[in-house]
Amino acid sequence: MDSEFQLPDFSSSHIFTPPDLPNMQIYPRKVSIVEDEKSFNQLIILGNGFDLACGLKSTYRDFFDYILYKKEAENNYWYFVFQSLNSRNRLNNNWTDIERQILVELKNIEFLYKKGIFKKGELNVRSKASDFVNSLSESPEDYSLRVTALAAASAIQQHYFEIPSKKELQTHLIKKILLLEEHFCNYLNEQIEIEQSHIDDYFINNGRSTSMNISSDINIIKFYGHGLGEADYSYFQAIFDSVDLYHSNTKIVFYWSDYQGVEKQAIRVEQVKNVTKLIEEYGTTFTNKDHGRNLLTKLQLENRLQIEEIPIEELLQYVN
Repeated sequence: MDSEFQLPDFSSSHIFTPPDLPNMQIYPRKVSIVEDEKSFNQLIILGNGFDLACGLKSTYRDFFDYILYKKEAENNYWYFVFQSLNSRNRLNNNWTDIERQILVELKNIEFLYKKGIFKKGELNVRSKASDFVNSLSESPEDYSLRVTALAAASAIQQHYFEIPSKKELQTHLIKKILLLEEHFCNYLNEQIEIEQSHIDDYFINNGRSTSMNISSDINIIKFYGHGLGEADYSYFQAIFDSVDLYHSNTKIVFYWSDYQGVEKQAIRVEQVKNVTKLIEEYGTTFTNKDHGRNLLTKLQLENRLQIEEIPIEELLQYVN
């Protein structure tokens, strides 16, 4: 392995060539689905990409195409926001983008109260929101604030006599996002029923536990079909902490597959970028800052970090 390895510059907007490392090469490395028989403990973490590989229509676009014009979507702040952003092509085709937008919306609500656009007890929420919207520019940031202000004003008019406190509105928004999650769960169950002939009943009766009990003696952690978004960093940290990633011998492998509409090399480059960002971000949580800074290099030198392609046609041989 090249000891002179330098991290690639991700600040450039063009597609870069990843470093020529044995386990992070630019040409996609194919991996056998069935590994040699050996005894080890492994943790497998599956993301939405696995659902897509199995033929499930589980992207946000599929879900919104299904739900947005149904009665269930009426009078829900979040459906209004996502529909508005979707119509302006401001969301990508993945759930990581949705999770990021939820955080943006909550920050926008904070801003509206902090700047006095919304004040507890006032009655003229619609006019105040309209005045604020008219004062905004056409920038992407201002468009986001415009959508938030209009959605919040509509929600307040529908559910309150006067402008509620910030905490009351936040509580209302949490209830509405939980309702959206329930709708999404029901939608996925319908999709699973459609594909039931290809899916073991075990996953149908058991695909909902949210508890996580990670053994400390995990030899290898495998990721597949995961966007590695910032919204998920907290549970990545919990997993890596559980296995003491810096001092242990635990390996981590990130699998990916190509899909229609995007060049294979671009997918590969994005995966390398996201993995690098995840490991570096995890390193910032270390008390020992030197350990945090050299975590990525340490994993590479010890051959404990791999990024590998799973050809989709080979994966489906074992799903069907």
